[in-house]
Order: sequence, then structure tokens, then C-alpha cells
Amino acid sequence: MVKRLHNEGIHWPNLIGDCVKFIKQCKECMRHNIEKRGYHPLRSIYSYYPGDHYAIDLGGPMHTTSIYGNNYFMVIIDVCTRFSILRALPDKRADTILRALIDIFSIMGFPTKLQSDNGTEFKNSLSKDLADSMGYDHRFITPLHPSANGLSERTVQTVKKLLAKATNGVGNDWDIYLPSIQLAMNNRISKRLNSTPFSLMFARKMNEPYGFRSDKHQLNEVNDKPPMSHEELMKRIDYMTDIVFPAITAKTKAQIELEQAKFNNSHRLVDYAPNSHVMVRIPTKSGQLAPAYEGPYTVVRKNQGNAYILRDETGVLMPRAYTTTELKLISNEEVIELDDEGNEIKSFEIEA
Repeated sequence: MVKRLHNEGIHWPNLIGDCVKFIKQCKECMRHNIEKRGYHPLRSIYSYYPGDHYAIDLGGPMHTTSIYGNNYFMVIIDVCTRFSILRALPDKRADTILRALIDIFSIMGFPTKLQSDNGTEFKNSLSKDLADSMGYDHRFITPLHPSANGLSERTVQTVKKLLAKATNGVGNDWDIYLPSIQLAMNNRISKRLNSTPFSLMFARKMNEPYGFRSDKHQLNEVNDKPPMSHEELMKRIDYMTDIVFPAITAKTKAQIELEQAKFNNSHRLVDYAPNSHVMVRIPTKSGQLAPAYEGPYTVVRKNQGNAYILRDETGVLMPRAYTTTELKLISNEEVIELDDEGNEIKSFEIEA
């Protein structure tokens, strides 16, 4: 554009800046120009005490229906201790999920917060009734943003890898391996916590199978120990509450700060103010020449999950929130529309 103007003998101060400003306001340019994705500063979830905050997700459908009629597995992770619970499921209907949750919560207790994606198996009237009646906060991640539920997503992938190894990728008895996988995962030392999820969840070491004991000759001595008194049990609870969990929290926070610093230093951090204009990335392009973005839209506000509520050019609110990685900032000034020859389309207002 600048060269064309110069060739036609047109010059003025700050010509290049004005051309750049004009291009930024071009609607068609906005739709096709690719820009490096922006991110918010990393926010990791953590919980101070076991049983307070659970993250849940589904794995499946599996490669084959098991001999017991199961096609999915559900993962529930305690955010504080990383203790995992696995359940095989025949389907992902809302009532199937609800029965599994009630069964687990009846053993482990109800959380104060439950985190999941927006799948209809989790986001439905039955789940809402359970959350309302038992008084916990069911939080849903931003649609099309699975990394917001990264803890359970990673656990699902871990379970799939372990199932593939256990069955050699071909077994229709995959669900019978879930209990042993659950046991192994909960007895593995966590890098972040430097402890096993089991020991943090239950304030004791897991009893090793007899065949794996290194102290078989001491087994009888262990069995002959007197049971712990009520006072000793209460002291153990106080020790975990007053010493262990605060120490774990401090260690977790330190690890999170390191991860956040590493992430923030290697990613482009952006924040969109209310009333700024943005374009939305199209998830799947219909063709090589199809636009990469659609819009423009106006930012209304940022929600609790750090996603943005938008409205279109007619003032209608969009049906879902958008993450930073889906957006591209454009000029706050009026958007310019061009005709087929690249000329600005003028609009006129007729007064009565």
C-alpha cells in the first residue's frame, strides 16, 4: 500500500503508520492474518486439604466393549493429594455418572468443589440437584479449553497408557485391570508432593503385598503391635492437619511458582480490557483459503475462569466464553469494510 501511494506521488507525514492503522481496521485482513497466540499468566489449581476439591473426567469409548459390558472409565482425582479413583462404566449417561459419584462420595465424603468439563454427562439437572442438595460447588471449565482441567486430562492419558501395556492393546477385559492400575498410581511417589497420594490421603503407608516385603521376618512383630488408642489416632490427625498438610501446601506453592515462572517467560501474555475489539479463531478451517478468524466482537468482561464474554456487532452476547488463545486483539477504532477492489465502503446516515 505504501509503495503504491509513493508511486502515485502521494506523500504525507507518518504515511507508514497511517497505512498500518488502516490495515489493522480492515475486516477481511483481520479474518486472514495469523497472529501468535496470546496467553494469560499460568494459574494452577491446588487445595489445602484432602477431600476438599475433586477433578473428574471420562476416558473412552474404549477400543472394545469389555466382557462386563463397560465402554468408559471415570477418573476422580483429589487435587490436594493427587489420590485417584477409577471406575469402569457401561455408558456416559447422566444417571450412570451420578450413581458412580454417589457411590464414591459415600465412601470418601462429599467435596466442597467438584471440577469437570461441560459434557452433558456432567452438566445436567441431576448433577445440579446433587450439588445443590449436598452443598458443593460444581465448577465447569471453559468450553473447547481442555487444559483448564489438565489434572484429570493427564490422568486419563496415564490410565490409557497403562491399560494399553496391561492388555497389549487388544484385550476385551481391560476393565479388570483398573483396580491394580489405581493401586499403582496411588502408591507412586509424586514429584510435586514428594510423597505417595495414598499416604497423604490416609495418613499412613500402604501395606505392601506379602511377597514384596523386605522384612518378612518382622511380619509377626508388626501384627503383634497393640492397636492405636483413640488419643493416638487424634494426635495423628492433628499432626497431619497442623504439620504435614501445611508443609505439603508450602512445597506445592513453591513448585507452582517455578512452573508459572517458566510458563510466563516462554509465552506471550495478553489481557483484553472491556470494550476492546477482538477476532475469534475458527477451530477448523473449511479450506486453505478460508479465513482463520471470524468477527469482530467486543469484549464485555472476563469471567471467573479467566475466559472472555463477547458480544457481536449487533450487540448480542455470544453463547459461550472464549479463552485468550482463541482471540486476537484488533484496533479499538471503527472497523473498516473494503469492497472487492480494496476500496473503503462508505456508509451514510440519512437524517429525517
